Amino acid sequence: MRVKVGYRSAGREAYKRFCSANPEIKIEYKDWSKVIYTFNEYFRDYMLETGAKVKMPYGFGPFAVNKKKLKLYKNFLGPDGKPYINLPIDWAKTKKAGKRVYHTNSHSDGYKYGWYWFSDEARFYLSEIWNFRPARLTSRIINTYVTKPDGKYGELYKVWKRK
Repeated sequence: MRVKVGYRSAGREAYKRFCSANPEIKIEYKDWSKVIYTFNEYFRDYMLETGAKVKMPYGFGPFAVNKKKLKLYKNFLGPDGKPYINLPIDWAKTKKAGKRVYHTNSHSDGYKYGWYWFSDEARFYLSEIWNFRPARLTSRIINTYVTKPDGKYGELYKVWKRK
């Protein structure tokens, strides 16, 4: 069974709160939610095009696209006495080949890309217990930018580290 989402930025409850806080603005729910989603798309596209660390208002902290080098091995030995391979398994190719085949991200020189929220720079109480999980489309669209033929986006994104 699916769990109800606690808060949606373009939900009916947020719309009602907006209307009660701003009675002079007359806007339908459909138009209001379209404005919210359009802003979110422009924000996402700006971050993907520039590779910048963008600070959110009201103390939510900055966001950026993170670039992380994949580690081939972990520092301990596996159950068979060999070094533990840290790469994710490509199950489709593994079944065809009959032996384990790993995702090496050779198309991006071994880097993995994802969205990064700097929760330590957020300015609200107990920000360290919250996490950011982007929508499926938002997390998948990074791949289209990284694999573009001109290759400028792979170099545009930076390696961000936790403090």
